[in-house]
Amino acid sequence: MTISRMTGFPNIAYEYTGQQAERTKAFFDSIDPEVGSHVAVQNICHLQHEGKNNVTRGEGVVGFQWKPVRYGLEHEYGIGALDEIAAQNDPGIRVIHLTRSPLDHLISNLKHAQSNGAIKPHCAIRDEDCVKEHHQHETAIQLPTGKELMHRLNRGLVHGRHVADILATRGIRHVHVDYDRLYHLNRADEWLRIFKFLGRGPQENLTMEEIRSNFDLAPTTASQHKDMIANFDEVWKTLKGTPLEYLVH
Repeated sequence: MTISRMTGFPNIAYEYTGQQAERTKAFFDSIDPEVGSHVAVQNICHLQHEGKNNVTRGEGVVGFQWKPVRYGLEHEYGIGALDEIAAQNDPGIRVIHLTRSPLDHLISNLKHAQSNGAIKPHCAIRDEDCVKEHHQHETAIQLPTGKELMHRLNRGLVHGRHVADILATRGIRHVHVDYDRLYHLNRADEWLRIFKFLGRGPQENLTMEEIRSNFDLAPTTASQHKDMIANFDEVWKTLKGTPLEYLVH
């Protein structure tokens, strides 16, 4: 919603294809064959028509989240939908490919799994109770170590590259942005890359103060891994001196 608000049309880019693998499978398996590969473009058109009278300034943007779960990317309707996205020219459809450190992704998944559903997926700005609950559940996260940890992290990196290759080889207009550079830096360079790619919103002189004033969700993770990982010393011993050492902060 931060991006849409700053382009003049506040709307939520909801998770259309499902957040987890099971929901993604259910989504693609339930697509009406008459809709088939038109599913993504059809949804974008629906969002445009639904919101065209609600733009407060400028031209605005609409969109949805497509979690790149392998099942959806390899489903015939998923492949067809990507090809249709690439073929759209008037207007064109643009994709923001957001990736996150596989170590942080693993920590987030384990935090939610170990909480047994006690915490919400996200916390709204100023929802201090929600943020407090997240912090309480992220101080003793037990990570795998050794070969298992290396395998999981490498698998995450390989999947990110696989998605990037799909976008490139299918000719989809896209920009790759990094989660840490968006949310953990005091410069707005990564956000400017998004706005310039879209051709909407601020194009220069953007600050993180402006960006954060348009946030709807509060940060819920500590900045130091040693404050979250119960077996941090063992994790560090596994990763130190390897090509994945840079993932630790």
